[in-house]
Amino acid sequence: MKNSEIISECRRVSRLSGLTFKRSNMNINNHPAYHFSDRTNGRIVLENCTLSSAYDNVCSGFIESYNKELCKFNGVNIYK
Repeated sequence: MKNSEIISECRRVSRLSGLTFKRSNMNINNHPAYHFSDRTNGRIVLENCTLSSAYDNVCSGFIESYNKELCKFNGVNIYK
């Protein structure tokens, strides 16, 4: 999968969850860092992510567990 495809998938899932996915103004090991912020108030809810860790959070369902009313993540129960 290309980086552009990963970024568009992260943005798609973020949009459905009430978040935005953007590139940060910093690097981690000479690679760009990313963050997730709340779409309504602009508050950063998850920061300092590499592209691979952001994609892992999207694929695991962690991003979809975001609760807009409480402005926090509910987490993912892997033992269902």
